[in-house]
Amino acid sequence: MDHHPVDCVVDHPHVHLRQQTRGRLIPALTTSILAGQGPGWRLGPTLLALLAGLAAEAAPTGTLVAAAGTEAAGVELRRNTLATADFGDARLRATEQRVLLRGAPRPMGEAEFRWALDYGYQRFEYQGLPSRNRDLHRLELPLAWRGDAALSWVAEIRPVIASSSNVFQEIWSRGGSDDFLWHGRVLAGHAPGGPRWGWQLGLARDDAFGRERAYPLAALLRQHQGVTMEIGWPVTRAMIELGRGVAAGGELAPAGARWHVVSDEREGASFDYEARAWRAGAILRWQTVRRLALHTRAGLEFERRHHFEDDTGARVNRAVGEAAYLELGVGYRW
Repeated sequence: MDHHPVDCVVDHPHVHLRQQTRGRLIPALTTSILAGQGPGWRLGPTLLALLAGLAAEAAPTGTLVAAAGTEAAGVELRRNTLATADFGDARLRATEQRVLLRGAPRPMGEAEFRWALDYGYQRFEYQGLPSRNRDLHRLELPLAWRGDAALSWVAEIRPVIASSSNVFQEIWSRGGSDDFLWHGRVLAGHAPGGPRWGWQLGLARDDAFGRERAYPLAALLRQHQGVTMEIGWPVTRAMIELGRGVAAGGELAPAGARWHVVSDEREGASFDYEARAWRAGAILRWQTVRRLALHTRAGLEFERRHHFEDDTGARVNRAVGEAAYLELGVGYRW
C-alpha cells in the first residue's frame, strides 16, 4: 500500500496519504527480480520501536500534501515477494509487480490537477489446493485535484480495472461491470508548522480492506529537521532523512485488494477474489543527484484472509499464515 524536497507517500495499495517533506521528490520505483522465498524475519516489534523513537525526536515544518499526485512526474517500478505461508491444509505464495507513471501537475484555476497511471500484476501460487494459480491484473487512473485555502483539500477519483488475466487481455470484448470499479477519496486539513502538529480528515472508498467499502481517514502530521510523521487511520508512517540522499523509516497499512475472476475451466463461471491483509515493515530509500531513486521495504504481512472459488466451484474462505515480504524498487523522475 510507500514513499519520498521530497514527498513522503503513505500507501495501500490502495490508500495514499501524502505529505511533502524537505528535499527532492523520490518516486520510489522498483526493479528487482527476487528468486525463492522472502525473508524469514519478523519486524513487528522493530517497527513499533522505530516509530516510538521517531516520535520522540519529531518536530517538523512543511506543507500538507494529501493528494495522490503530489510527487514529481516520473516512472516507478516495483517487485514484491512474500514468503510461502500456511493456507489451511494448503500453502500459498504471492508475488507482485507494479509500474507507476506520474504526470506533471497542471494549474486549474486556484487548484492543481495531477494524474497517474498505476498497473499491478499479482500472482498467487497454491500447493495442495484444487485450484489453478491465479494471475490477477489491476490498472488504475488516479485523477486528483488539490487546493490550499483556509484548509488544504484534496479530491481524487480513481477509475480501476481489476480482473483475471484471461479477461484483462481482452477487456473491451470480455469485460463487464464487475471488472470496472470507481474508487476515490476527499481530504481536508491543516499543514504542520514548526513544533505545531498538523491534521487531516477525510473519507475514502476503495478495496484496501479486501472488499469495497467506505471508511474514514484521519491523521496527525508532523515535520521537522528531516523527520516526517503521519500517525492515523488506516495508515501510520514515519521517515527520517539520514543525509546524502538516504532516508529510513517504518509504516503500518492495510494491504487488501479485490479482483473479478472469470474461470474458463468452469465454462465462464465468475466470482470475486478478495485478499485481506495488513503490513508492518521498515523502509530504506536512496535518492541520487541524477534523479534516480532506489528503495527497499521489508516486514511482515499479517491478519491475512483469502476468499474465492477453487476449480471445483467450492468456496474458499481461509485465513493465511503470516508471511515476511521484501520489496525492491527503482524510479526515475523527469
